[in-house]
Amino acid sequence: MLGIVDLGESTVLIRIVAHTQPFEQWGVERELRKRIKQTFDREGIRFP
Repeated sequence: MLGIVDLGESTVLIRIVAHTQPFEQWGVERELRKRIKQTFDREGIRFP
């Protein structure tokens, strides 16, 4: 499940629900955050 939950003046709240192997959720979360940040940077999307 994936979707934008809220758009603020300087924020975008995205909700993602995914299933992982036991105890792997933290690594998956870190990798996902890193990839989202890299994509925003590459596309020139900036937040104050």
